[in-house]
Amino acid sequence: MDTYSDIKRKLQEICHNSTELFHIAQVLAVTGDTCDVMIGGTLKISGVRLRAAQDNAPTGILVKPTIGSYIIIADLSEGNKTSFAAIMFSQIDSITINQGNNGGLIKIKELTDKLNNLVDEVNSLKDTFNGHIHEGTGYAAFKLTITTPTSQASDVSKFKKDDYEDTKVKH
Repeated sequence: MDTYSDIKRKLQEICHNSTELFHIAQVLAVTGDTCDVMIGGTLKISGVRLRAAQDNAPTGILVKPTIGSYIIIADLSEGNKTSFAAIMFSQIDSITINQGNNGGLIKIKELTDKLNNLVDEVNSLKDTFNGHIHEGTGYAAFKLTITTPTSQASDVSKFKKDDYEDTKVKH
C-alpha cells in the first residue's frame, strides 16, 4: 500500500467514517426530478437526484423509478451523505428526454403493421383502377368505349421498420 492509502485508511478508522459511495436503496416516493429512498431499512434519504442537471434545468434525461423498486444511488458528496444521484434502476415508470417535447417513442411493430395495411388498401384501389373499363352508354352518337389505360399505376412498396427505426433508443 502507498502512503496516501495508509493515511486515508487510518483517518477512516479514527473517524469511523463510512467510505461507501454507492448504496442500494428502495424508492419510497418520486416527486418531480427527485425521489426519497430507504437504505438498509433504516436510513431515509430525501432529494435523490433523478437527472444530472445541478441547476434544476429540465434538460437531459429524467428517469423516474417505480415506487417500491430498487435503485443504486451514488453519494456525490464523497461520503458526507449530503448529495445523492440515482445511477441504476430495477424498474422504471418513465423516461423523459429533453423535456419530452417530441412526444413518446413509436411502437415500431404497430406502426409498420398500420402502414402496411394502408399500402394494401392503396394497392387494392390501384388494381381496381387499372382493371376498370368504362363503356359509354346512351345514344349511339355519344357512345364511347374507353379501354384500359396504356400506363398503369405500379404497386406501392411495403414499409420496413429499418427505414425509420433508430435502434440507439429502445423501449
